[in-house]
Amino acid sequence: MNNMNRLNKFLKTFWLIVSVLSIILITYVYLNLGFENNLTLLFLPLISIAMYIYRRIIYSKFKDKY
Repeated sequence: MNNMNRLNKFLKTFWLIVSVLSIILITYVYLNLGFENNLTLLFLPLISIAMYIYRRIIYSKFKDKY
């Protein structure tokens, strides 16, 4: 496995971990502080899930290329 495949695999797992941790964090914040003034925090898990899906697509397309 060369460096490009390693990087793509690392970034894919990184965004998955960030997604899971952000969902846990957002749940904790909403349960303790409530929804008011915290609605912008919903964008963090959405962006990280989108980045995970994007990296998964890129990894599958370029896995055999490099």
